[in-house]
Amino acid sequence: MRLTFVVMAAVLIAGCKQQPQQPPRQQKVSDAEIAEMHRDMPGMTDACLDKLKWGGSEGLPRQYEDCFKFTPSQRMQGLWRNNFEGSEYCDGSSGQCPDAKANAETGIWLAMRSPLPGVDDTPPGGLYAIDFIGRRSIGAGMFGHMGMAKNEVIVDRLLSIKEVEPPPSQAHPTRAELIREMKTCEAKGACIPNWSLINDYDPEQMKKARIASYLKECAGKPICMPNSEVTKSK
Repeated sequence: MRLTFVVMAAVLIAGCKQQPQQPPRQQKVSDAEIAEMHRDMPGMTDACLDKLKWGGSEGLPRQYEDCFKFTPSQRMQGLWRNNFEGSEYCDGSSGQCPDAKANAETGIWLAMRSPLPGVDDTPPGGLYAIDFIGRRSIGAGMFGHMGMAKNEVIVDRLLSIKEVEPPPSQAHPTRAELIREMKTCEAKGACIPNWSLINDYDPEQMKKARIASYLKECAGKPICMPNSEVTKSK
């Protein structure tokens, strides 16, 4: 019995010695940086902070919202300011909703899940009253374009949308208007016009270029839908 014990102990010791040692786990993000992120985004879950700490940004879920908790789905009504690089939501129906860029600290980013009928005719700059089923983030984060908003509302199902304030005109000036504007600018010494380009100016070509640029910027963004003008021009 004693011999068996000695032999087994020797085998176990030999086996332990032969096992390759695993390299120590390396942090991708320091504890100080994690603490700072937690202060800036208290709504981010501990699980995501841990993934960030050991895996870096590559370790985070593909859907950024998966790092935050949201309320259960509920019916909500409010205003949506649809800007080119802004999408702000305001509770209630006061008739006013400031730009998200001007309210970075308190803004609520509105994220729509594509496809949602009713948002295909909403060019940038308009204000819309919306009735929908959605969820609201719990705890502050950095949502939307460049992380400009502290909170987010996700629209899962749009019930209705109504224009409250039309978007600014998307029209381009005529060649005569552009020449007049450039001459005034030149007289004030505020600019040096490139007359060769101005004389070749074509409003229709400019319009097509703007549409092409709009579609390029919208590619892959559920919140950025081509408007009716873009659709007709395809």
